[in-house]
Amino acid sequence: MATNSVQTPAPAAQAPVVNIGAANPLRIAELRLGRTLDPAEPGFQDTMAQALGLPFEKLFDPQFGSPVFIGITGVHAPPEVEPAPPKLPVDPVKPRPIVGAAEASVGAPPLRPLPIPVLRPIKVPVPVWWPPFPLTDLKYGMLGEFIVDVPSATAPWQGALADCWLISAMASVAWCHSDAISERTLKDGSGVVGSGGADYEFTFYAAPDWSVGRTLSVKDDLPESPSGDFIYACSTVPGETWPANVEKAFIGMRGPTGFLEPSSTNYAELNYGDPAWAVASLVGRPPWYHAANASDAWATINANCSGGRATTPMTAWTYGTGSATISYDGSGIVANHAYSLLGTMTSGGSDYVVLRNPWSWHEGVLNTLPGTFQGLTLPGGGVFALRMDTFSQYYVTFGGA
Repeated sequence: MATNSVQTPAPAAQAPVVNIGAANPLRIAELRLGRTLDPAEPGFQDTMAQALGLPFEKLFDPQFGSPVFIGITGVHAPPEVEPAPPKLPVDPVKPRPIVGAAEASVGAPPLRPLPIPVLRPIKVPVPVWWPPFPLTDLKYGMLGEFIVDVPSATAPWQGALADCWLISAMASVAWCHSDAISERTLKDGSGVVGSGGADYEFTFYAAPDWSVGRTLSVKDDLPESPSGDFIYACSTVPGETWPANVEKAFIGMRGPTGFLEPSSTNYAELNYGDPAWAVASLVGRPPWYHAANASDAWATINANCSGGRATTPMTAWTYGTGSATISYDGSGIVANHAYSLLGTMTSGGSDYVVLRNPWSWHEGVLNTLPGTFQGLTLPGGGVFALRMDTFSQYYVTFGGA
């Protein structure tokens, strides 16, 4: 499995280098046990702890040696003493409509000065039972329909890879621009390309100008576990495969060869990455980044929403580990993890940001707001509303494209 270290953020004039990732412990436990688990079932936390060899609340921070973070060697930790939020002019990043490839070279909004966390070396020991599933000679047998319904933010379901940075980006793009999944990403929109034995052709974008699409082809067959279940990304919609096929194709954006054979087994290429870069790659325009504790963070998020619902695909990610000032164990928030940022709410004089965990479960419990949002029940399915001051404390950066 690939080994990655999180780097110190670059100056504001450049995109910060980030290696965010936290694999779904539920999928890892299921693969090890060979059966499906339900977070609502009695004794679920004990079952997870026994399967993964760590107390349940210690699974969500790499400092405790959680297998969720296998392969990572260093993470960004929050300052031991919380600094005052940087005083920035209230000049929020304005939303931009999704553009075609010919227009994608429009300059990105100015970047905000980002907090510079402490780089803490962390080595997660590899358990004797790792991996909980075969990594070589993968069996490709999972089939389905590319899109069963309109692509939605609640469909992408992360698996046993540390690619929350990609899955959260997929969900955010589906939330704001479902056509970027159903039409722009799939070359001809039919689901059958028939070129070189491939079933799907996807178009992604990359630096430096984000204007030239890159086409990657895959077969419509997906890895399955010995028990016949998905190993990596899938959809919460039964029989739907678009999140899994987009994930499979995206290996070609990370692989050393620069192209992807129709049935690549190199899924480890997707461990750890940049959530805003993933959004940019999906929609074809430059990424932007913003400090979560900046004085204009709330204004910037709202500038990219309409009626509280995000209109610009946004993601947000946490510090790499806890510190004397914040603790991820027991908070329901996961360290070194990326979330989709779906919108905002205000209640009782407090502001809240609505986030989705790409695991499709394990919502925040610290300073959260129950209720409904855009037809979604809060909390539920990984979606929750987190009070803005807590968001600014536990999350280091948000961004999009």
